[in-house]
Amino acid sequence: MTVTGLILAAGEGRRMGLPKALIEWRNRTFLERAADTLASAGCSPLRIVIGARAESVKARHPSLQDAFIENPDWSRGMGTSLRAGLASLASGHSDSDWAAVILVDQPLLTPAAVERAAATAAASTLHDGAVSKTVVMAAYDGERSHPVLFHRSIWTDLAESLTPEVGARHYIRSHPDRVAEVDCSGLGDPTDIDTPDQLEALRRKRTDRTG
Repeated sequence: MTVTGLILAAGEGRRMGLPKALIEWRNRTFLERAADTLASAGCSPLRIVIGARAESVKARHPSLQDAFIENPDWSRGMGTSLRAGLASLASGHSDSDWAAVILVDQPLLTPAAVERAAATAAASTLHDGAVSKTVVMAAYDGERSHPVLFHRSIWTDLAESLTPEVGARHYIRSHPDRVAEVDCSGLGDPTDIDTPDQLEALRRKRTDRTG
């Protein structure tokens, strides 16, 4: 089984004053950390959806140039970025079986959580190559979050169903029998870093659980 890593990193980070892809913590940007998380979990290739200040994001990350997907509609909402990423994969830019989606502003997400979700995805594969589940979602203490894995068989339909504000939530709620939830409690922290106060609290942490 092969898994493409898909990072949603197009937002402007209005409350932070700069795109979260460019925020630095412990000598790495949030985007570098997200890319390392997926790569360490064995996800390949890597695709990154960018939008706000796209040229600055590209210039800061020369080693990731081949991974970028530009979303011209980024300002309308995160759903447009997921649509852009999945549409790119569905158009033939990936031969992977699954796409593992994470957000750029979750710096404490761990490779271990991605690996556990990917193992659940692999276990859903049937003898004829079909899958019993098409969505795998990590949950932490009962709360669903990222990573979320989508099987390639639904990339096109999912992309077409997305709305800018709601993203994949409507699709997931409409197909509960196709969703597998995997407990990743204790395997890192999926908290979004949205404000300067949250970033300052993160910088005061003594332990870096993502390595």
